[in-house]
Amino acid sequence: MTSVTPRSAGTLVVPAPRRVPDLEQVPGPPGRSSWWASPGGSAVLGLLAATALTAVAVRGLGDDSYISLDYARTLVEHRQWGLVPGRGANTATSPLNVWLLALGLGATGTVTGAVWGVLAAAFAVVGAGMSRIGRAIGASPLLPVVSLALLATSPLLASTVGLETYLGVAVVVAVAVAALEDRPVLVGVGCGLAVLVRPDYLVPVAVVVLLLLRARGPLAWLRRTATVAIVAGTVALPWHLWAWFELGGFVPDTFSFKTNPAGGHVPSLIAMFDSLYWSRTPVAVVVVGVLVLAGWTVALGSVAVGLRRAPRAVLGAPSSPAAVIVAFAASGTAHIVALMVINAYPQAWYYGPLVAGCTLATAVALGMRSHRAVLTGVAVYCVIAGLVAGQGGVPWRAADMNSNFTDAATYLAIGRDVSAVVGSAPVASPGEIGALAWGCRCDIVDQFSARGNARPLLDHRYDLGGPLSRAVLRLNARHRPDVPAPVPAYKLRYVRGDDPMPSEVVRTWWAISPQTGLPFRIVLVAAS
Repeated sequence: MTSVTPRSAGTLVVPAPRRVPDLEQVPGPPGRSSWWASPGGSAVLGLLAATALTAVAVRGLGDDSYISLDYARTLVEHRQWGLVPGRGANTATSPLNVWLLALGLGATGTVTGAVWGVLAAAFAVVGAGMSRIGRAIGASPLLPVVSLALLATSPLLASTVGLETYLGVAVVVAVAVAALEDRPVLVGVGCGLAVLVRPDYLVPVAVVVLLLLRARGPLAWLRRTATVAIVAGTVALPWHLWAWFELGGFVPDTFSFKTNPAGGHVPSLIAMFDSLYWSRTPVAVVVVGVLVLAGWTVALGSVAVGLRRAPRAVLGAPSSPAAVIVAFAASGTAHIVALMVINAYPQAWYYGPLVAGCTLATAVALGMRSHRAVLTGVAVYCVIAGLVAGQGGVPWRAADMNSNFTDAATYLAIGRDVSAVVGSAPVASPGEIGALAWGCRCDIVDQFSARGNARPLLDHRYDLGGPLSRAVLRLNARHRPDVPAPVPAYKLRYVRGDDPMPSEVVRTWWAISPQTGLPFRIVLVAAS
């Protein structure tokens, strides 16, 4: 029973009332935090999330995921950098992803093991990193749980399993942690790894560094950023210099394939979004868009509150929740703007940093609360998002936001059949090559596997550029070998609807589009 002590006649001093625990808060073990709230425990949760995602998604990998796997298999089995053995190529946009997939293939000999290894590393880093960020900003122990759940069930991010998107998310989180913990050398390592994930990932990590790296005064900030730049260059430059001399390009040839400076006034990432995504997968777009809009909203709200409270220090200290929220949301937004400037083709994974950044910003905002209502809402969202991501089936036949012409299982089966027909003769791909090459183990050629086929596209990109662009492309191509295009003995072609059948058909297969459900044929013809 609370006592009351007289201070003077007629005056009572009443102690401040004890804080009544919020009944809506999620209780933890008395006297200590939950095991899963520690960085180690959150890393374990990341491993579990990676295992679950691999189990449902590995059969529905996109064709570009198989391109990365083809590179990894060629590296493991033939010690060569190329999509098919015997043909050097420079079309793998993520050397780090290929290296890690190669480690997984070498250790397990399976696609599942390779994909799981990359996802496990990425999700473990995200889990541990978000736990450390949560401790730095005073967030709920639920922050890493919410972050992992939202990332793993995102229909767009999940459609990129096998690619480098989740690796990129992990690197952005790791750079944020190193910046918050005032470790500029580790920030530099993270920035260098970001370039090896994919060169354009330098944009989101640069934004995170700009907003979260601590420094007392401009000179101190310049010294720290110089340290970051030197370390990042030490990590990333050796590979790119080797690629420049040995593969013929400081950056991958896909930069030229998938950018178009003469594409029109509206960037392709906007102009083609309707035909590739909104008209085909509107529910997935809405589910993903909810978190993008939420991330922008909480970031703008944080800026607005900061302006009202302290106009000269809008976001407060780098370790404040507002600074972290804005850093994540701004990193993804800056990245998509940069891709619009170079007019990148709207591949699903190019939206990945935007979706991931806004997802993490939303997770941080939710993680500042530990109410059951928050946890329940996140759980409901993740169930819906997970069902949408896999088109309602488990395991997935194809991810919902995968825009390939048909699913991986069909391509793999066709590839095995093609191998029995063509033997060692070159065969031209129909337009998608990754899963066909994996199943075929034959000399399948197009611009992704044969340098000679890539040359016309590279020359066309050069012709579209202005004076500065052409100067950069000339420098990039200085060591490019002049290799003739292979002459295929067979060609694979798509035949849709009422399209006429080509002559000299050797074999025909039926396939179904995952998005439309419409059947079409893939035919093998003898080259004339």
